[in-house]
Amino acid sequence: MKIAFRVDSSFLIGSGHLMRCLALATELKNKGAKIIFICKDLPGNFNKLVSDKSIDLLTIDGPASKTISYDNHLQLDDAKKTCSILKDFQPDLMIVDHYSFDHIWENRIKRLVPRIMVIDDLADRQHECEILLDQNDFNTDGSRYKDIVNESCKLLLGPKYVMLRDEFKPNLAASYELPEIIKKILLFFSLGNDQGETLKAMRGILQSRNKYEVDVVIGHTNPDHRKIKEKCKLNQWGFHCEVDYMSKLMLNADIVIGGGGSTSWEKCFLGIPSISVILASNQVEITNLLASHGAVINLGWHDALVTESYSDILNKLDIQILNELSSQASLLVDGKGIDRVIKSIFSISEGKKIWC
Repeated sequence: MKIAFRVDSSFLIGSGHLMRCLALATELKNKGAKIIFICKDLPGNFNKLVSDKSIDLLTIDGPASKTISYDNHLQLDDAKKTCSILKDFQPDLMIVDHYSFDHIWENRIKRLVPRIMVIDDLADRQHECEILLDQNDFNTDGSRYKDIVNESCKLLLGPKYVMLRDEFKPNLAASYELPEIIKKILLFFSLGNDQGETLKAMRGILQSRNKYEVDVVIGHTNPDHRKIKEKCKLNQWGFHCEVDYMSKLMLNADIVIGGGGSTSWEKCFLGIPSISVILASNQVEITNLLASHGAVINLGWHDALVTESYSDILNKLDIQILNELSSQASLLVDGKGIDRVIKSIFSISEGKKIWC
């Protein structure tokens, strides 16, 4: 089976879309699929992560969207450039994870590709696709997408379909061990734009009444890279840049402080207590929902927080709170989501011999 992915990453977009596509692509490749990624070469991108997985990467030019939505002209321009690549590859399936595309882009792609799978979590625009995946939609009756996709579209909704990276193996499920005292913190907001929260949180940890062992993870595009690294060295904290051992760092921590993006699901899978901060609008719903399930502490929007926001919440933590967070988080993700997604991809291909 030939599968093409259309996804972007950058300093502004972040790495979340690319990372979840890579998780799926890696498993599909392991099952014999031929994979290509089509990405723009945007400032501060993470395209190297694709090449690191030995997956073919092809780039197209064009402006980065300054808003979530492209206008029709930009969508059609992107679709034209994407199709120029697809003519040679001739995929059986296109998987697209992009807030700037809707049915206009998808209908143009359908001239060359028989099936499209959309990964979305906004439910704010029309789609023309055979499969739609929204792992953040707890309302699994499909009501959010009722007037957005065709009746024949297969909806994969909710944490049941969470796609974890391959380092988060099923045998790691709920493997968090409750500590006797809280002493280890993992700080990770984003590989892209952390909105200055890493430094703010670092100051907050230092102002709290207890002394902690801290690991800090950032991306190479972080504008505070040098300051963060120096502060880690000064306080004898661990400094990590774009690691492939995040599960190890999570399991070494008593609590994780960070952004409310896709890593929220990884923390839930491991049963790691976490404090979440909203860095972007697409993190609002997932953070609020996880907090309503008692799976995270929601500190709210980053721009409303100050240094004391972090020190105050740390001063309030106790083992009972960590135990409750861990228990509720571990109920939400079983680690089998990616297998369910792949099964659905196979199911829409039945009747046509496209599997190799």
